[in-house]
Amino acid sequence: MHELSAQTMIPDLLREHPAARQVLDRYGLKGCGGPNGPHESLRFFARAHDVDENSLLCEVERALELELIPNSIPEKPAIEDTIYRRFFIGALIVTATFGATWGAVLLWRIGLGHYTGVSINEINAHGQSQIFGWMGLFIMGFAYQAFPRFWHTTLYRPPLAVVAFCLMITGITCASIGIGLGSHVPYAVPLGLAGSIAELIAVLIFSAQISLTYKRSGKPLEPYIGYVFVALFWFAVSSVYNTWHVWNTLSTLSDAQLTRTVSIFQPALRIMQFYGLGLTLILGVSLRTMPHFYDLPKISPRTSWIVLSCTTMATFSALFIDLFARTSGDVPLLSLLVLPWTLVFACALSFILSWKLWRPFPESDRSAKFIRAGYTWLLASLLMLMAEPLYGILRHGGSEHAYMAATHHAITVGFISMLIMGHAAKVVPTLNGIRMDDLTKLWGPFILINLGCFLRVTLQILTDWTPAAFPLVGISGTMEVIALAWWGCHLTKIMLAGKARESTASECEEVSYPVQSSDHVATVLNTFPETMPVFLSAGFSPVLNPIMRNTVAKQVTIALACRMHDVQVGSFLHDINSAIAAKRNAPI
Repeated sequence: MHELSAQTMIPDLLREHPAARQVLDRYGLKGCGGPNGPHESLRFFARAHDVDENSLLCEVERALELELIPNSIPEKPAIEDTIYRRFFIGALIVTATFGATWGAVLLWRIGLGHYTGVSINEINAHGQSQIFGWMGLFIMGFAYQAFPRFWHTTLYRPPLAVVAFCLMITGITCASIGIGLGSHVPYAVPLGLAGSIAELIAVLIFSAQISLTYKRSGKPLEPYIGYVFVALFWFAVSSVYNTWHVWNTLSTLSDAQLTRTVSIFQPALRIMQFYGLGLTLILGVSLRTMPHFYDLPKISPRTSWIVLSCTTMATFSALFIDLFARTSGDVPLLSLLVLPWTLVFACALSFILSWKLWRPFPESDRSAKFIRAGYTWLLASLLMLMAEPLYGILRHGGSEHAYMAATHHAITVGFISMLIMGHAAKVVPTLNGIRMDDLTKLWGPFILINLGCFLRVTLQILTDWTPAAFPLVGISGTMEVIALAWWGCHLTKIMLAGKARESTASECEEVSYPVQSSDHVATVLNTFPETMPVFLSAGFSPVLNPIMRNTVAKQVTIALACRMHDVQVGSFLHDINSAIAAKRNAPI
């Protein structure tokens, strides 16, 4: 290997010097990228994990000078190392069933029937699965994987993450079916309520785990961490409110009562979910990742805290205004919502201006276009919210349902989904040790999701003005489903390839003491890692290469290896068994 520098690639380093992994694991490498680590430089690793670059290089150099030998062969990844996979794949499955696919079908039915033949319960079931299944599962998977590494610690009680996942999947399934069937079906009410309670418990477990993980890290409170905990607060509060809202809607006695209940109480739930949870968390994650992943300017702590305070205040204000106006029947008060939405717009714009998102990223890749487009959609959705009173005047007090649905779509698909797609396209290959240069640029899904979102927003607004727009609305949903399926299959393929590599790396039988000449090299090293120095002193340096160890060494016996390296097999076996005996106080 060339002289160690900030440009040294991690796979090159670990192939020749596995001892360096001990240093990198301490700062969050563990479980990332498989045996050879992610295809990134030490400079990028230091920046991404918020470690001083010079200090990291010094630590790695000391490890190499001391010729440290790893304590063991890389083991099968722990739960917390790959927990994100089940959440991401679960989110994709939900999107392909109850979520985006069902939503596209509903769009076609709405388009062809002009909102007739589609019940509020079906629309709410779709929304429930998208928010908890698509947004919620991706948020949880990313947080479980990334936050412990950001904080240079380990996840608190990892098995609880599996419990949270099972509860979330069960809850989403039961709640979506129960809500979709509606109160006219006898078992729909307990099914929908049980599902929403399961979701609530999963969210509470997740929030507690992330909070306790941060506490054990001892890290100081940085601005982005403040955003994370405010988002966790909204996740928990909105889940409690959602449970009540599901019960409230499913216990209605007539369609008229259901429509009134939804029109009064559901907008407040969406404010908490879209802006309290989605917007706040994405802004916080962006604060942490944009400078570290893309080398964009850091936003000052003072500005970051001010933006957090303003967005939180705006969310509370919007929530209060909306609930008060709708419960009191004083609908004109809703025009006051322009004030909090203007404040949120100013906050989002301050971040965009600080990062200069209209310029190419210093370290750009395929995810940059998703992030840039996502923030553009955020500004567009907020401008639409600010313009709602004007739209009402133009409509002469007519229904604004289609306009608000279009606004919700602009922030959920245009902003939240676009940022999910962008961050996942960046993170997943890294975690699975895949070179970004070897992957497609994802232009197909990017164009389809943006075109579909644009058509959905514009056409849905046009349905307020002309019936001719209705039949075209379904096309937008189909385009979005194709985009998500294309992107999701690509991501799933990467995750399954990474899992296959890990399985190959960890498949190794154990042998008993004393070691025999017929035992395989990889098996001996896996069972007795203390024998590594003996192999190295005899010239078996290929065992340091994880690829060689996980392929050739599994097929080569001790006897064959000794013949290949011209080593006396009896003497070598004596040294091997002596090392084991010394380590385990066993008789030779």
